[in-house]
Amino acid sequence: MDENLFLTADTLVLSPDLQKGRLADGGFVIKNIPTQTYLRVSEMQWEILRMFETPRTAPNCLETSIQNRSCIPLREFYELLIKARRACVLQSPKAVSGIRTACHWSPPLPVTPVFFAGILSVVSAVVLLFVFPPTTVPLAWAQWVAGWALWAAALSLGNVIAASVLTRMDGEVYRPRFLWQRPVPYFTVDLADACMQSPRGQAAVAFARYTPLAMMTAGALYARHGWALPLLTGFLFALRPLAGGLPGQIFPLLHRRARLDTDHSFAFSLNRRPSVYWSGWWKGIDWAFIWVEVAYAAGWTLAVTWATMEVMGVSVKEVLTDWSYWEQCLPWLGAAVLVMFLYILARQLYDVLCEKIRQARRWIQVWWARWRGEVKLPDTEVALMKLVGSNVLLGQLNLYDQACIARELRPVQFKPWKTMVAFEEKPERVGLILSGRAVVFAQLKSGRRTPLVKLAEGNLFGAHAMVDPVHPSLAVRSSTPVTAMMIPEHIFQKVVVDKLGAALVYDLTHKHAFLERLPLCTHWYGHALGRFARLSKVVDFKEGEPIVDEGSDARAFFIVYEGRAQVTQRGRKVGLLKSGNYFGEIGLLQNSSAVAAVSALTDMRCLQIGKSEFLRFVAHNHHVALELERVSSLRLGYPIFPMIAHSFEERQVPGTRR
Repeated sequence: MDENLFLTADTLVLSPDLQKGRLADGGFVIKNIPTQTYLRVSEMQWEILRMFETPRTAPNCLETSIQNRSCIPLREFYELLIKARRACVLQSPKAVSGIRTACHWSPPLPVTPVFFAGILSVVSAVVLLFVFPPTTVPLAWAQWVAGWALWAAALSLGNVIAASVLTRMDGEVYRPRFLWQRPVPYFTVDLADACMQSPRGQAAVAFARYTPLAMMTAGALYARHGWALPLLTGFLFALRPLAGGLPGQIFPLLHRRARLDTDHSFAFSLNRRPSVYWSGWWKGIDWAFIWVEVAYAAGWTLAVTWATMEVMGVSVKEVLTDWSYWEQCLPWLGAAVLVMFLYILARQLYDVLCEKIRQARRWIQVWWARWRGEVKLPDTEVALMKLVGSNVLLGQLNLYDQACIARELRPVQFKPWKTMVAFEEKPERVGLILSGRAVVFAQLKSGRRTPLVKLAEGNLFGAHAMVDPVHPSLAVRSSTPVTAMMIPEHIFQKVVVDKLGAALVYDLTHKHAFLERLPLCTHWYGHALGRFARLSKVVDFKEGEPIVDEGSDARAFFIVYEGRAQVTQRGRKVGLLKSGNYFGEIGLLQNSSAVAAVSALTDMRCLQIGKSEFLRFVAHNHHVALELERVSSLRLGYPIFPMIAHSFEERQVPGTRR
């Protein structure tokens, strides 16, 4: 599945073949009946999924949820949609899913007696382990075979009982089969439908699977049969704290908050970053039960160690009091724990470190090529056409016009810190930077120059006199050695400006170059930069002019293009905005009134995009949405999503009182 295509363009609809499980701890399971797939969601997440009862795209759903003030955190939103699609809860309107048939199972068994019988049998086996521990290893092979056969029979009978209990609760049983290729072969069934039941029902199914094994183990220990050891091994393995043991099925049922499918095993690519993973893991910790699980794991380890020593005839008391033994063992135990910790850490950081190394390598290669002037000039018609077609502006031309531009390109090199275009100079050529960096300067009324836009590879310069009536005179100065392909000014005017229009040329030269250097736009795709540049318009404000009034309806999103602005809240100055800063996103994302006032400190220009265009743009670009959510939450001091009672100002209806 193409993640970007899925989150922007795919039309989805809620499957009609869904069944809801029982609500517990704020969460419940949704099952697609024909495919036997499950998704654990919260009530807020279910409301998001219900929006797809009528076919729509993910951006349309996000835009609607923001306008309705029902939006959940965006990382959770994208994770939910991807996992809902994988679980066939959401599907394409004409999709045909496979069918998994449930089997007929009888007779059903009552839940409560089996539940208490399971608890009693497990407790009895544990108590008898310490009262009548196995003291010898069975020597006869017949005893090993008998214990192994009873172990297999107990597991098989446990699955039969568990399936009968699940059937009594109107659950479905799938895929009965015999697992031959196992150290202990046994009969099993798919009991995944237990997740649709109440916590007590799930616990009853889990205990039922191991009730026969616990009973046989308890009986063998009490009777001191030689085949008790294989059964005890199977019983202790069933009680393991990790990897699917009985406690791993019971402990999650005791948590005060349901563990949703959006909280773990992330499918959304941006959620798999270690910082996000560990942050989500930390916030989801239920410390009371973490300590219970740790204590159980320690107790299980001690019990296994104690039973092993009893079987081997080693005195536990002598081992615990022999300091020389611990002097030898503790360093090895510490080293094992350290190696395990480093292994887990390396697994989480490996992808990030590799990406950082790749980024650093690319930066060094680009930096070295710029200062050494090691750039390969396009010297064939194919290379020139490829260069022109890859430019965000020139690529808008038809092939004939692109060929006209390609024929006129001539290479020019500039030394570092040299003026490429001077103030009051009408450029005779327009340049396309192949290698290097430059800065565009505007001249203030005082005569002082101020940096306006930073240019790099792929940017055009020298076209300002043709497309910018506010700043027809700008200066361009190189900050590294620059290699550029130059186009005669009259050719650029005739082929590019006259055909595409001065507005589009300005958007994809000045605005685009300005936006791609902003921290906000670091991770934006090229098409998103171009789209925002075309959607936004340049708005001028005089010194002292109010831009946004506190408490007024949020109407637009602003990025400071030139000048400075002041932010006030309840009459108190709270911030200063300069070129590259932005504001207005909080009111738009919350669909509420502005939380602060903004006024111009100097004559200034802003890039402005209206409310509906802003929401549509954000909904179609998840990198943009996540960055705006992060910054808005930092500015508010609490998460902007989900919206709670104090997170926005209710608008007062005229003629009413609060």
